[in-house]
Amino acid sequence: MEDRLPIGRPTLTLATDSYSKMPFGFDISFQPGSYLTVMRCLRHGILPKPDCQTRYGTVHPFPVYGLPETVVVDRGMEFVGTSLENALGMLGIIHEVMPGRTPWYKGGIERFFRTQNQGLLEGLPGYTFSNAFSRADYDPAQDACISLDAFQQMLHIFLLDIYAQRWHEGIEDIPMRRWNEAHQSGLPPTFYHDAEEIRILLCASDTRTLTRQGIAWETLHYNSPALGQFRLRSGADRVRFRYDPED
Repeated sequence: MEDRLPIGRPTLTLATDSYSKMPFGFDISFQPGSYLTVMRCLRHGILPKPDCQTRYGTVHPFPVYGLPETVVVDRGMEFVGTSLENALGMLGIIHEVMPGRTPWYKGGIERFFRTQNQGLLEGLPGYTFSNAFSRADYDPAQDACISLDAFQQMLHIFLLDIYAQRWHEGIEDIPMRRWNEAHQSGLPPTFYHDAEEIRILLCASDTRTLTRQGIAWETLHYNSPALGQFRLRSGADRVRFRYDPED
């Protein structure tokens, strides 16, 4: 049932390809910035997106996919935890954290968000503005009328049919053309063969003591014959395990 009442302000987690400036992957949800949103963003970026035109009605496809060589992040808590470092390490991806208090290191992504704000968000009902002076007496929650599905479609159309087709001053080229030319000139993306394995490897991770009772985590105990055999065979006291933060 839809009552068209405001239910919140979604968070956008997005990554771009530094060479072509094409969007790599993103996550839009009401989940605040966390490893869950980072995980979804990376999973969306790494896996192919062949149904984009059918699902969202874009004129152009979403050609970006594959394992990145390096993932560069700022020092937000969702980016510097052990889960991200461990997941990227399992995939052979370099995890590079920018130094503190160096905003010029992330000028590319900041400029991307500014372009998106100016080209897509400003003027939409429910836009919150960057400061209280610009907002004045305007109440974003009262005027908000865009569903999350509609925003997903608008964002895909903006990224693929507008942003990716325009001249980019930073690379002095058109992002979609630069990506396609690199692909055709012998630099294809590194395709990962197993989508389910990607989902597992990108799950959050933690370490616990492995005992005869198994692993105690979040007030629950996890045990199985296979886990018991692993304990006897490896003799490990501390083990790293993965869990799905979406479950």
